[in-house]
This record gives sequence, C-alpha cells and structure tokens, in this order.
Amino acid sequence: MMTLDRNARHQLLHAGARVDGRGRPVHSGGSPLLFQHLFWFFGHPEVYIVALPAFGIVSDLISMHARRHIFGYRMMVWAILAIGVLSFVVWAHHMYVSGMNPYFGFFFATTTLIIAVPTAIKVYNWVLTLWRGDIHLTVPMLFAIAFVFTFINGGLTGLFLGNVTVDVPLSDTYFVVAHFHMVMGVSPILVVFGAIYHWYPKVTGRMLDDTMGRIHFWITFLGTYAIYLPMHYLGILGVPRRYYALGDTYFIPRSGAHDERGSSARRRSSSRGRSMMLPVQPVLEPEARQAVRRQSVACDDARMVHARHAAEARQLGAGAAGRLSLGLRVRRAGPQG
Repeated sequence: MMTLDRNARHQLLHAGARVDGRGRPVHSGGSPLLFQHLFWFFGHPEVYIVALPAFGIVSDLISMHARRHIFGYRMMVWAILAIGVLSFVVWAHHMYVSGMNPYFGFFFATTTLIIAVPTAIKVYNWVLTLWRGDIHLTVPMLFAIAFVFTFINGGLTGLFLGNVTVDVPLSDTYFVVAHFHMVMGVSPILVVFGAIYHWYPKVTGRMLDDTMGRIHFWITFLGTYAIYLPMHYLGILGVPRRYYALGDTYFIPRSGAHDERGSSARRRSSSRGRSMMLPVQPVLEPEARQAVRRQSVACDDARMVHARHAAEARQLGAGAAGRLSLGLRVRRAGPQG
C-alpha cells in the first residue's frame, strides 16, 4: 500500500491528499482510523492462521492418546472452514474505542459472537473425544489437554471483549493482555510442545525422557497461569498496559487498604509489604497525582458528611420517638385522671 501511494499516486494511507495546480499530490496527513482498519483487516485473520494449525495438531494428539477417532470429524472440518471465512469480518472488534460509527460496533460485536460458535463446536468435539476414551496421560496428551483448558479460558474472556459495552472500559488494560496471551501466546505453544514430544520419537527413533517431559509440562503450565491469570484482575481494576512502571498504586480500592474493621495482623502485614516494595519512579504527572489526591480527599469528606447526617438523623429520630411516646402516655393518662 505504501508502494502504491508513493509510485502510483494512490491514496490508501494518505487519506488527506489533494492535487495542486500542476497535478502533483499534496499530502495534508493520513488517516489513523483508515490505517487501523487496514492493519486489523490483515492482523485478525493472521491470528487464525496461527490458530488453525494448532487445532489440527491437537485433534490428532487427542485422538491418538485417547484411542478414539475424533468425535464429529465432518463437523470439525466445517468448523475450520467457517472460522476461516468469518475471520475476515470481525477485525474491527479491536477498534471499539477508535471513534467509529456505533452501528459498525454492533455489527462487529455480532460477527464476533457468531465466530465463537464454530470454535465452541471444536472444543465440544475435543471433550467428547475424551469422553469414555482409553486416555493415556502421556506428555503429549498433557500438553493437548492443557491447550483445551487454556483455550476455553481465553475464549471466555474473548466473549467479554467482543461485547462493546464491556470492552470499552477494559480496552487498553491488562485484561486485554491476559486474554491475548492466553489465546495466542500460551495455547499454540502448548500444542507445539505436545507435537514435539509426540512426533520427535517417530521421526528420529529416539525416545525423550518422560520424567523430564512431565517436569517441563508442569513448570510451563503453572508458570504461565501464575503470570497471566492475575492480569485479568489487574485489568478489571483499570491498570493500563504499555506502561513500563506504574508508580504509586492509586488504583487499589481503598476498602482493601483502609479497612477500619480489619485486624491488626492485616495492618501489620500490609505495612510490611509496603516496606518491602522497591522504589519506582511514578509515571503519573504531578497534576494527575494531585487530582487523584483531591478526589480521594473529596471522597473522604463526602463520607464524613454522610456519617454526620446519618448521626443527626438518628438523633432526630430518637427525639421524635421520645416525644411521640410521651404524648401517648399523656393521652392515656388524661381520661383516667
């Protein structure tokens, strides 16, 4: 596209180009939105180019080590074709916060949920292949099962990000990082490791050490979850990605750090944890830090005002109840006197 823009006077990336009096293009700046559309129109189908070979490999591994033919083979083939076709009409779910028309957001959210259907069919067929099979928990089988488990995890978080109303607050947070790495950074690598342990003896005639393979599997599986699973919670807290250091932890809810009903042991452990933290250069500007502090002080003032009003209301309520009870006693005592 850049070659066409430079040599053939196209305007794919130079969206603001105009022609001067001599017929030469004068560029007034490109369109970032157009560039995003072009990039993700390539980038999202490329994701499935990586995923589809992994689907085929894991189907072979599960079928072989469960001693069963793959369940619903014809449906698995049609699911791969459907995923390949639908992958070209879901690219803009990466761009919900780019400023595009909301109707486009509705369309791409719908296609994103539709492409989850053939993917779910493949997951169901893998699980049903394992059902009542003669499962051998070899090292390749462990990696294949770990792939299915991890792919389900990443796919469920993808359903959240495919919904516009949920994706907008989670966009550019660590939730997106966790989702992408679970689906594209961990799942295909697990399949590659399983394929190596499965086909290397067949190709070379030399068996790999089973104990070392199992150690490799558990370190890889537990290690990746220890890294990426907490990122989901960081993203829900609103921690942005692409920052090399976050500085002060203003994003932690105050209820977790200032619980008046907490035990002294919790406060001691919290202070010990703060003393062990390494000094990090804050990324927030001084104005931003002051704004956060002012907001925190305003929240504290609002809580104090609310508590004072509640106490006054209780006092007024108690006084009114006392006067009411006194009036009742006087009325009861009047006729008797």
